[in-house]
Amino acid sequence: MQTIYESGLLQTWMDVPQKLYRITLKSLSELDDQSFLHLRHNSALPIVFAHIFSQNRVGRIKELAQERQQLGEQSSGDDIPGTVEYPDHIFRFST
Repeated sequence: MQTIYESGLLQTWMDVPQKLYRITLKSLSELDDQSFLHLRHNSALPIVFAHIFSQNRVGRIKELAQERQQLGEQSSGDDIPGTVEYPDHIFRFST
């Protein structure tokens, strides 16, 4: 993670809570060769690409957070503290 931080790839993500960062494909493609090779030699590229590919799920994470908040507000108080029961339709897995 230090290698990724030092590369300058991390950008503040304005549309989600503060202190969340993202790496864009544009910033990765604009990286100079030496910095790119430094990421590669420190095994950071798989983390960078996993992060880039997972960004399309942020909308779903926001939906889940909102549903969790709504379900928490509807709680009867008899539940185990810190747990929320989700309806079956919330989690979808595609193959």
